Amino acid sequence: MDVRPNTRLVDRERKPAPLQAPRGAKQIVLPMTRALHDEIWRDSRRVREFVDGRFHDAPELFPAGFDAGYRLHGFGRPSR
Repeated sequence: MDVRPNTRLVDRERKPAPLQAPRGAKQIVLPMTRALHDEIWRDSRRVREFVDGRFHDAPELFPAGFDAGYRLHGFGRPSR
C-alpha cells in the first residue's frame, strides 16, 4: 500500500524561555497546625498577621519585593 506511516513532528529548534513563570512558581508554603489553620483561615486579617509574622521572622525565605504587597488566593466562589 501507499500509505505513509504516522510519525511525530520533531521540533529541534530551542524555544526561548517563556516570559511568564510557570504556575505555582511564586507559591509559598508556610507550616501551621490544623487547629491554627481552622481558627484563622476564614479571617483574612488574621491570615495576613500570620504571614507577616513569618516574613519578619525569616525574610530570606520570601522573594524580593514581598514586603511591597501580596494577594491571598483560595477564596473564590465555591465550585458547583
